Amino acid sequence: MTKRAGKESMRALRHLAHIPAAAPVVLLVRHGEKAEKQPGIEDRDRPLTADGKESARAEGEKLVQAAAGRRVTVWHSPVGRCRETAEQIAAGAGVGKIQECPRLEGYPDFAAERKTKDDAIAREEARDANRSFKDVVDMLSAKDGYPGFPRPSRGAARFADFLLARAAAGINVNVSHDWIMYLAAFFSGAEKLPFTKARPGYLETLLLLRENNGETTLYYRNNRAVLPHSAAPPAVTAAN
Repeated sequence: MTKRAGKESMRALRHLAHIPAAAPVVLLVRHGEKAEKQPGIEDRDRPLTADGKESARAEGEKLVQAAAGRRVTVWHSPVGRCRETAEQIAAGAGVGKIQECPRLEGYPDFAAERKTKDDAIAREEARDANRSFKDVVDMLSAKDGYPGFPRPSRGAARFADFLLARAAAGINVNVSHDWIMYLAAFFSGAEKLPFTKARPGYLETLLLLRENNGETTLYYRNNRAVLPHSAAPPAVTAAN
């Protein structure tokens, strides 16, 4: 049995009703369901399943309804399943063009160079068979660092600033990866649990908004995190 989009998919869209229509809104979306592992196929080359494509198109239809006339722009990571997800979301939302953004793959905010994540994890797995991708992400969050990676707390702030600075008026969809979404949520204070217990589901969404006072608001699951432009820790409250 395949997994369709989880109950958290596009949940952040409910906050659009309280956001001014002219405000640029950033949605960070995990790609849809990917195919099972196959011998000889690298993880980054695993495509969407048929259910993954169908669910992504359905989420695009939900998106255009929630957008209520706002312009929708769709960006995606260079990884194939992210491009496929973006294509289906765009089709469902009636968007004619999608755009590739290498930064949505994690470089340079969360990886020192392109493919560093995969290479570093491969080295660690070769050295320690008990260490998995999930373990590495948990170490990144728990220790705010890992050999071969930039400090993710700083990367999360740079990443959010980049997405918001690039955002046009309307809804800016950015299809990316679970570990990037998780680190952004964790270092904003919107997520407290380790990655192994709180891994984002397929098509799960995080919303970013730049307020008039210059603060960045992040909505993720049931939490709302306020990220001021200072060294002060983020303030987190339960989202309505």
